[in-house]
Amino acid sequence: MSVIESLEWRAAIKKFDSEKKVEQEDLEQLLNAANLAATSGGLQPFKVIVVSEGELKSKLEPHGYGQEQFETASHILVFAVETNISDETVDTYASRAAEIRGKGKNDWLC
Repeated sequence: MSVIESLEWRAAIKKFDSEKKVEQEDLEQLLNAANLAATSGGLQPFKVIVVSEGELKSKLEPHGYGQEQFETASHILVFAVETNISDETVDTYASRAAEIRGKGKNDWLC
């Protein structure tokens, strides 16, 4: 299946079978896809928080406009987005990228 075919297939799910759970391997693939998503400047200015515990999902429901999917989904992915990108944010990212790539801080883009 091509990427476009995959995107055309997607649907907004209105009801989940609460007896079924997303497998850990599938969850890890979803989180990896989020990590690899293209973002402005490659900064990935968000953290993905996985919520699977029932009481916490219930507490999140009002913030999802009361959608019952919060109760029936096995996992809720919360994207916590950095709204204040500063020079310090960019510098921290550059330092981490250089460390991971084993390059100098000013060379990691090359």
